[in-house]
Formats: sequence, C-alpha cells, structure tokens
Amino acid sequence: FEIGLHAMAAPIRNRDGDVVAAISASGPAYRLTEDRMHDLAPVLVKGADEISHRMGYLG
Repeated sequence: FEIGLHAMAAPIRNRDGDVVAAISASGPAYRLTEDRMHDLAPVLVKGADEISHRMGYLG
C-alpha cells in the first residue's frame, strides 16, 4: 500500500479454473485515474483471459 498509488488486477486460471496467478497494472493516481482505470480494465482482463487460455483454461 502506498499513498497516491492506484492499482488493479485480473486473475489467471489454470485448466481446472483455479486462480494460480494475477496480472496487474499500477501507477501514480495522477496518471492512473479512475476514468483511465475504467478504460484499461477490459485490456487487463483480456490479457489475463489470454494467458489463462494458453494455460489450458477453457471457461
């Protein structure tokens, strides 16, 4: 935890659907604003989904 830092994460799943890792993005609040986080969240989730798929997760 750090004052002025914003972060978000998305889960990475194995072939059984278990969460085994996460991918995250973080940055200073003045650059990673709430609006920017809303814009980037789908990109982050898509990346986590792609990694999960490559690990055999079909869900």
